[in-house]
Amino acid sequence: MVLMALTVLPGGCASSAPHSADLRSGGTSSLESPGESLPAAAVERFLRLATRQDYAGMGMVFGTSAGALGVRDSAREVERRMYAIATLIRHDQAVVGEGTLVPGRGGEAVAFAVELVRGQSARTVPVVAVLGPGGRWYVEQVQLTALAGREQERLSPAFRVTHPSGSFQQLDQRSPGGFRV
Repeated sequence: MVLMALTVLPGGCASSAPHSADLRSGGTSSLESPGESLPAAAVERFLRLATRQDYAGMGMVFGTSAGALGVRDSAREVERRMYAIATLIRHDQAVVGEGTLVPGRGGEAVAFAVELVRGQSARTVPVVAVLGPGGRWYVEQVQLTALAGREQERLSPAFRVTHPSGSFQQLDQRSPGGFRV
């Protein structure tokens, strides 16, 4: 099921959902409100915060159906994990494609194909947003395998992709090919 039509937003991002003027102007302060009111808005905010290297802010938008990683984990752990993701998803422009419901998740998870453009290179990264407490949406999963070869040399050995499948085994063994809470 397709949820939204593609619209272009200022600041190098395109989205598949309507957004408030607040979100278009950069969103709320990263530590004031966990999650977002729409799934595509959560993905866009996460991407903007990654570009600004606001790891604490990213942790307030990255989470599960139980809520934000930034509330659950220590600041040090959040910064470590979000640094790894931000390094890999670095981009000049991002296009968030149409959202589709994830089968078997009761309408509480939406998958997006996010095109990240850097220089002359464009890569598509699957991203899943999940509905959390209070009707807020969080980025639950970012599939990093498409980007691992492009950026992993910038990461310290503790963050590098080490498994042939491209999973971040040293960071999270539960999600081959991606990074999950």
